[in-house]
Amino acid sequence: MFTRLAIFIVTIYSSTNGAHTKSDKIIYPGPTVDHHNGNSHNDPVIVPASCRNLTYCFEKPKNYPQERYDKMFEGMNLAPLPTIVESSLSDRLGDEEYEDDCDAEVRYDPLYSIRTKKGEWRHIIQSPKQNFNQKVRIETCTAVDTQCFKNYPVFGGIITLCKQKTAKYEFVADDGKGGSTKLETELPSCCVCHYKPAA
Repeated sequence: MFTRLAIFIVTIYSSTNGAHTKSDKIIYPGPTVDHHNGNSHNDPVIVPASCRNLTYCFEKPKNYPQERYDKMFEGMNLAPLPTIVESSLSDRLGDEEYEDDCDAEVRYDPLYSIRTKKGEWRHIIQSPKQNFNQKVRIETCTAVDTQCFKNYPVFGGIITLCKQKTAKYEFVADDGKGGSTKLETELPSCCVCHYKPAA
C-alpha cells in the first residue's frame, strides 16, 4: 500500500531589526509579557462563522489584537519553534509518483485561532510586522471513508477507505493576561488510504 509523503510544517520566520534590538541574543518564543499595557486581556475570541464547526481557524477574528501582538514582539530576534510535537510518519512514506486516490484539500497559511481540549478558543499570535508568522500546513479529507484506488478492481476481499490523520502541533498563543504561552493542539495533517478485509 503506497501513500503520499506529507510534510508538515509550522514556521516562524525571523529577522533582526537593528533599530530596536539591543543585542544579537536569540529569544526563543515562549511566555512573554506585554510591557506596553499591563491591563488584563480576557476578551473572548469572536469565532468567524466559517470556523465554528472546526477546531482551528485561518480567518482573522474581528477582535484580533494585532497592534498589541506587534508591540509584544517588537525588536526581538526570534528563533523558530519546534515543528511537530508528536506525529507518526512511518505509515505516510512513499514515492511521490504514487497516488493513494484520496480527495483532500490542502492549506498552508497563518493560523489565527484554535480550540483547546476544553472547548475554549484562543488567539494564535501572528505579527507579520515583526516577522513573526506561525504558518501550518493542514490537509483535510473531503470524503472520509470513501473508497480509494477507485480505478482498480477490488481483489482478495480487500476494502479500501480514505482516513483522516492528525498530528500534534505547538504554537505561541495569547494567554488572556496580556502575554503569551505555548499551546498544543491536534490538527488535520494528511488524508491517507487504508485497507481492511471485507466482512
